[in-house]
Amino acid sequence: MKKILLMTSNNINGNPRPNRLLKFMIQSNYSVDLLSYNKYEGDVKQYFFKKKLNIDLINLILYLRLYKLNKDLLLFDNVDLETQKELINNNYDLIICENIELIYLAFKLKSFGTKIMIDLREYFPTHFDNNIAWRLRKKEYYNYLLNKYVRKTNKILTVSDGIAKEYNTKYNLDCETYLSLPEKQDKKSEIKDSYEVIRIVHHGIASPNRNLESMIYMMDYLDENKYILDLYLVKLNNSCYDDLINLSINRKNVNILEPVKYSDINIMLIRYDIGLYLLKDDSFNHKYALPNKLFEFIQAGLCLAFSPIYESVNIINKYNVGFVSDNYESENMANKIKGVSESKLNEYKRNSRTAAEILNSGNNNKKMDAMIKELLF
Repeated sequence: MKKILLMTSNNINGNPRPNRLLKFMIQSNYSVDLLSYNKYEGDVKQYFFKKKLNIDLINLILYLRLYKLNKDLLLFDNVDLETQKELINNNYDLIICENIELIYLAFKLKSFGTKIMIDLREYFPTHFDNNIAWRLRKKEYYNYLLNKYVRKTNKILTVSDGIAKEYNTKYNLDCETYLSLPEKQDKKSEIKDSYEVIRIVHHGIASPNRNLESMIYMMDYLDENKYILDLYLVKLNNSCYDDLINLSINRKNVNILEPVKYSDINIMLIRYDIGLYLLKDDSFNHKYALPNKLFEFIQAGLCLAFSPIYESVNIINKYNVGFVSDNYESENMANKIKGVSESKLNEYKRNSRTAAEILNSGNNNKKMDAMIKELLF
């Protein structure tokens, strides 16, 4: 039987794309092993990286620009020699790399004839391009990985057409768009004859570049007895998270709540009516973002309320599952929300239910199955 290795430096139980891919391959009876930092909750043969790398140390090395002497000094495998030897001896037919930083290791572990697939979930050359320190430390590093290693892979995936086009234009890489579609869910948000309270939800990382404070300010323009906003935030940036807590304390209709497990996202979302994202179009990746939450909102049967970020707008308009603000300002989005009648809200929610029959991982799995078979056979 053909053997596959899936490598990810993300939390395999909490990061949607590698989690869904691994689950699909196990259910499809592929012979798959996993290399990750944390233990997978399911049944799979697993190998582990050593402890997480010291990011400050990596950044210091990058800042000193040692790669001008030997660029591969910065390509960390972070796997002990015994594990490396066993992985090499496994003679994998396909290695799937879920993080660009691991691409060097993928080539180190490959045998003669091994195919490599990589999932580029961002446009990395401009990932944090508005940050001078990032440009000094990381930009050339990603350029190097793309030019030396990624272009030698057999299959490249990315999250949206806009990002795929940019990789092709700037690096002559042939990328295939592979949407971040969640599993199909039976339970949906309730469609009501009338709404005493309209419940709005956002979930994700508490990050300074996600314009979360504008969503909180938005609630100042809405009737606090009619509209409630709940934010389920992952605390990665303490300063940002604390600032958001302070903003919400004196607002009756805003709650910041603990994040739920990835497997419980739909159960949480169906309690709401509107899925909100007021992301600014202030970077290439934001403009062409098709975030997990967009498709999770649809799968839960919600009405979507998004800022005018290009790729997300295309999905919302194509399936008529919600509305888009004119800009990135709190008041404008509040006015859009107030302008949606209860009958229109129900129309959007019904359309999400219809779109959910198409935008789910079942259809994605058929595409992935064909790609894997094309590489293996």
